[in-house]
Amino acid sequence: MPETLESVLRGDWKFFAALSGIALVLGGLMFATLPALTDGMAGNPEMVEMMTAYSAYGY
Repeated sequence: MPETLESVLRGDWKFFAALSGIALVLGGLMFATLPALTDGMAGNPEMVEMMTAYSAYGY
């Protein structure tokens, strides 16, 4: 086990930086595609009805 948190960060900073970068890119892609996904669903009246009725069956 490493002695301190500082020793872990000193040795693995490149790994953590790459992991953070990948997460940022994936989050950005998901955020960018969200309007396209919701636009396709909102135009469909059957989908809107299904989504509003679904909450009646929960809990």
